Amino acid sequence: MTRFNLLVKIFSLTLVSLVSILLIGYLASDAILENDTQNIRKTILGALQSEAKSLATVAQMQADLNGQSKQTSLTRQTWEAILPDAARQEQLGIQGILVMAHTNAILYHQISEPPIMSIPLDKLKFDLIPLLNQAAQTPHSSAEAFTGYITIDENLFIAAVSRLQRDPEPVSPSAKVRHNRLAKMYLVLLQSVSNSKLAGLTEDVARAGIEFVALPTKRRTPDLNRLTITGVYGNDIGSIVWRPAARDPVASSLLIFGTLALTVIVGLGGITFYRLTADFSTTAEMTENPTGGTRFLSSVNQSLAILSSNQPAKKSIGQLIDHLESIIPDSEFIGMIYDPNNTGVNSLISKRLNAKLAEALSRRVEPVNMLHAAIELGKKFKLNPNNEQWRNYLKTVQPDKIQFLYATPFTIETDILGCLITYKVDSKLLSQQDYQLIHTCSEVMALAIQKEAGATSSQQSLYQDPITHLVNRRVFQICLEQALNLVYRFGKATHHSTSIQVTALCFGVNQFSRVNEQYGHDVGDRALQELAGRLTRAASANDTIARFGGDQFALMTTQCKQLGETTRLVNHIRGILCEPLILDELTLQLDIVASVLFISNTPDTPRIAAEQALTQLESTLHDAKKATTGFRYCDRELDELGQRFSALHTSIPEALSNDTLEVFYLPLIDIRNNTLAGLEALVRWQHPVLARTDTNDIITAAEITDEIVRIDLEVLRKACAKIKQVNQQNQTNLTLSLNISGYSLSNENIFSYIAQLLQQTFVRPDLIRLEVNHDWLIDHTDQMLSLSKQIAGSGITFGVGKVKAESATAANLSAFPIQQIKLDQSCIKTLSENAQVRQRTSALLALSRTLGAETVAVGVESDHQLAWLKSQGVDYIQGYLIGRPLSNDQLLSEIDAINLKLQQDFS
Repeated sequence: MTRFNLLVKIFSLTLVSLVSILLIGYLASDAILENDTQNIRKTILGALQSEAKSLATVAQMQADLNGQSKQTSLTRQTWEAILPDAARQEQLGIQGILVMAHTNAILYHQISEPPIMSIPLDKLKFDLIPLLNQAAQTPHSSAEAFTGYITIDENLFIAAVSRLQRDPEPVSPSAKVRHNRLAKMYLVLLQSVSNSKLAGLTEDVARAGIEFVALPTKRRTPDLNRLTITGVYGNDIGSIVWRPAARDPVASSLLIFGTLALTVIVGLGGITFYRLTADFSTTAEMTENPTGGTRFLSSVNQSLAILSSNQPAKKSIGQLIDHLESIIPDSEFIGMIYDPNNTGVNSLISKRLNAKLAEALSRRVEPVNMLHAAIELGKKFKLNPNNEQWRNYLKTVQPDKIQFLYATPFTIETDILGCLITYKVDSKLLSQQDYQLIHTCSEVMALAIQKEAGATSSQQSLYQDPITHLVNRRVFQICLEQALNLVYRFGKATHHSTSIQVTALCFGVNQFSRVNEQYGHDVGDRALQELAGRLTRAASANDTIARFGGDQFALMTTQCKQLGETTRLVNHIRGILCEPLILDELTLQLDIVASVLFISNTPDTPRIAAEQALTQLESTLHDAKKATTGFRYCDRELDELGQRFSALHTSIPEALSNDTLEVFYLPLIDIRNNTLAGLEALVRWQHPVLARTDTNDIITAAEITDEIVRIDLEVLRKACAKIKQVNQQNQTNLTLSLNISGYSLSNENIFSYIAQLLQQTFVRPDLIRLEVNHDWLIDHTDQMLSLSKQIAGSGITFGVGKVKAESATAANLSAFPIQQIKLDQSCIKTLSENAQVRQRTSALLALSRTLGAETVAVGVESDHQLAWLKSQGVDYIQGYLIGRPLSNDQLLSEIDAINLKLQQDFS
């Protein structure tokens, strides 16, 4: 009995101990879970909420899309007008919708394969309307984001979240689109959770503007492998992933002991403890994302523009700091220029300079001297949060406590000129792209300091040409090195649709020594000064101009995006420099030649150092003196193209006079009803030396001079006459499309010319479709806003051609009255084998529908491509699957054959 009682006591004590251990483990794990939940919330808010400083602006939907100012409420009829009917939903495989509000206009995006989940349209009904109307009434001055919820069923609810990316400076309502003031509304689909501790997380997720999210439904053991949030973070795309972390030591020990005890005593299995962690990681999609690349490249180009401007170094540094603070949120910057005379007084440049920090930086007090010591060794300095001396110091410097401090030196070769200091009062870390931008701007700041030093010191000859007062070869080489570094370091990391191009030109005077020999060196110097003035006036404000010595001048620009633009620039400047020089009673006629170096960030671009580039320019300049065109490209292939374009453009006036330009017609097929809908006019030329020349080469060559206007009008005249004849003979209303050059549209008389042509040929304006290339539209936004409205207002259809899926966004298209979007061939060429191309093309087609524009796919060559395009709701196609361009003589006889083929093969 005593032995039995002893066993009972031992068993009871063991059981009580085990229950106690399990209870402690349960409470510990619950505390761990609660702590992890708080960390998750902080991570989400830190990573995404800074981008959710938003205003809900949901109004003027259809009115805004039509360019009107009338207020339009969101009614059931409005939604029925923009949403596809049930049959169309089934045809497109639409499972749900994602609503986006752009500025004051509601847009919608159809989702065929949502990342995680969606809500069926039949469940959505129109319960969303009151919420959106409420959002539309939210005042613009509201400091918080509007967030609302609509319960659909017990497992789903919708969070409507608005975000507005604000400009650093206020802009007028008409300029909102141009300044990227975008308001985006997302229908965020969230799975409700029973765990009250995690339930609060959903509000933070919605407030942070996350696009799609699914949360765990189990209280104790969430499925961590499937828990992913994909969100839009600024201009980048990133994700937050929950995963099991290293187990907590206390929880792990409890787990081991408890499992062992249960296994030995009652034979039950173990208990699993989970830790939740949140990591915001930028996915590979960020570098593929054109908007992310555009943000970075635009800042790079702006830095180059600031460097090239002739202004004091402090002003340039101040502008660069303003620029950095506008693109790197919640960060502040200080530019510190070391005193060249070593008096110990440094120049500090900042928008909001902290007085105590400024005093410490200037006086080099401890521990700031650690920063100076690193900088003076040419090393970067990053604040160590564990450094007690720094932490105590920063508490006295700023009440908000600086959480992060980073300094990078201004260096030119071995010279240390100062440093750029970045500091933050929050715990959010800088991204890799932020570091790259900071380093780039610090390099530009160093160059600005050195340029000013060269212009003001007694050793001006080290930096400045004494005769023309332009910068010399040394400074030009430094600027070129910086530009080339940007191409090689950052250009290839961004998407191919957005790129940096650097063009360097070298000009020389043929037999300039004769001027000195015949008229003396004073006249020669005056001639050089006049050429320097002309070159300065011909260049843009952001170009870098230099004199190398002798009769050689140089210019560097990042404004030329294509080879044709570079050739046009060379001819334009040569024309100005070749004009007669009038010096008192003496008139000089100089022969100017040029060499050209054009470098873009294409994958096959070879790396070249600035010194090597200048050597090539000077060597090619010698060869250019023998060229009939007066210029040569350093690259052999580019030179062949450049010489070809020049040969073409010199022959164009003769071709126009002799009427040897031919117009061909490419069929436009409406695949909604398999009919011939129109024709596109293409120009061809049987050149006497260069053989048959296609449209692109002719246009590029003509754009070198103003002959492009004559060509566009001549093609339109012939095509209008032909389309009138075709429609009369076949009793049809075929449309006529023409890709018109942006240079032609810039001609002040172009619209009167077009109106006169239409009157003479009796062609209705609504049958004419004028397209302008997407790149031109974006590069000349302000000008094209006015011109596109003139085109649409005249009754002519305005379209955009060569639109690449990766570069077109609502931000750069929605401001224009676009009625037709023509996809670039790159969207079609690899459809079959490239899923990413299909995904991007689908997004572009969805964007086109939101803009109310018809879509045209070009280069269609296979039945597989046609089937996919039909499934995506494309309106028109062009390509060899239907037929090749037809000559003027072939057109009438081939139309019946085209219609027959459409009826037999495509019906």
